[in-house]
Amino acid sequence: MGSVLRPVRERKKVRRLGEVTVVRREEYADLELDAKVELIRGLVPLGLMHVHELLDEEVQALAGGWHERKVESQVGRRHGSNPGSVRMAGQRVPIRVPRVRSARGEIALRSYGALSGGGEVEEGLLRRVLYGISCRNYETAAEAIPGAIGLSSSTVSRKFIQASAEKLRELQERDLTGEDVVALVLDGGKGLRAAVRKAFRERALVQRCQWHKRENVVSYLAKGEQASWRKRLQRAYDRPNHAEAAHALQPLHAELEERNQSAAGSLSEGLEETLTLHRLGVYGVLEISFKTTNCLESVNALIEERCAKVDCWKNSNQRLRWLATALVDIEPRLRRVRGHRHLDRLREALRRELKIEGKKSAKKIA
Repeated sequence: MGSVLRPVRERKKVRRLGEVTVVRREEYADLELDAKVELIRGLVPLGLMHVHELLDEEVQALAGGWHERKVESQVGRRHGSNPGSVRMAGQRVPIRVPRVRSARGEIALRSYGALSGGGEVEEGLLRRVLYGISCRNYETAAEAIPGAIGLSSSTVSRKFIQASAEKLRELQERDLTGEDVVALVLDGGKGLRAAVRKAFRERALVQRCQWHKRENVVSYLAKGEQASWRKRLQRAYDRPNHAEAAHALQPLHAELEERNQSAAGSLSEGLEETLTLHRLGVYGVLEISFKTTNCLESVNALIEERCAKVDCWKNSNQRLRWLATALVDIEPRLRRVRGHRHLDRLREALRRELKIEGKKSAKKIA
């Protein structure tokens, strides 16, 4: 009978960083001290040695040794091996995985499932890309392990998308019902202010940033006058109570009306909202944290360090994923606001100002 030619399907080419080295314990014991030190510094060959030992131990427990008589506790038999990979130092290293079968079918090796898990890899990859390694340069910049696979730009990009999507889901699904909100920090965006008004209605007071107000005012003046006017405005704002601060600002506004109408108009616009902390009587204990938007600006700066490297935003989902990943990453580095021990005093002042009674209602004010 004639043979039938069948088309052979070409396998996908796998890129590897050189050849992987596997050291057996007998070989390691025979090495000289210098050679052992080099292996210890690299750790990868020793890691692979222990990987194979761990897999062999489980296979021995399930199927016994080669050509050994079976015992009752051994439920399987050896059945060759399959290609696989394990996670090491944030990269995937190929190995041969022994197979064990029983009368019911394949027996999965628990040790291999733990070694091949991808959680640590995605976390390490996520940080590397977030901190500046581009997907295109990841293979070159990442720690090169001989034999490592799965470092192409498309693979890295796909894994980063999956990992950052998980961070976005984690951030969006947080339960905030137990949070006791006293104050929110927001910049001058009209959308954010409108959202606060919509959520809290008349139960919110706004403290406008004194630094931005001061800089907006002096920007209309000649450069030679700006330094002195900064000091004068700041001295007025640093008065301890509302009456004194408002009284100190009045002559400054009158003087500006004669010198520069634009500067005077900038000072009068929203002036009372720059004195909210004074009016509530908490300026002396909370002015460092809340008289400016510095605490928010520092968060924005940290986010920019991580997200500014993206030259082209393709869609809103990409923006949200990067923002959520950056926020989750910098969250452990954030410190408490200065004067946080006096937030209860701020709460009581807000309750008096807004005429809110009852402890339950106090949790809804900002």
